[in-house]
Amino acid sequence: MLTQAGCLLGEAPEYQSRRQTPPVLLSTRVEPKPERVIRVRTGEQVEFIVPYRSEDAGDTMTAFLYRNFQVGAKSDYLASINVPPSSNLYSDEGDPSQALITYSFANSDIGCNSYTMLLTHSSNIGTAQDALAPKDDDLVVLVTWWAAVVNQSGEPADLLVDECGELPQ
Repeated sequence: MLTQAGCLLGEAPEYQSRRQTPPVLLSTRVEPKPERVIRVRTGEQVEFIVPYRSEDAGDTMTAFLYRNFQVGAKSDYLASINVPPSSNLYSDEGDPSQALITYSFANSDIGCNSYTMLLTHSSNIGTAQDALAPKDDDLVVLVTWWAAVVNQSGEPADLLVDECGELPQ
């Protein structure tokens, strides 16, 4: 008897393309630590670093930095950056990505203010002005820091910690 060995192949399996996911904030790695008030003089720079994981599906991420950010209210736009796309949602897919914005404090920052970084897929917004009205709120993560800013001759202790936490009127 003759037998023939082989395998039968059906149709090729269909694979779905990867879909964008909201960024997953790695909050324990955020710098500076959001639970501490940043004490700084005008002219000094601070690096705001937000590590995250995301499935970007080929889209860049955009991070925006605002002073005294409030949903539905005027917020002071300070800076933005684009972060190259990544596909590192899971730890076995590589190192986390990070959004890093370096900001130099100015005289307009004197006092106690909040500084908020919003991070989302670039396709979720149009321009810096549109960052406050994303197409999908669920695709946005944010981190807020508080900073007590004094002028060049001021001492960082000029403002007490309990003076931070209230937005200027």
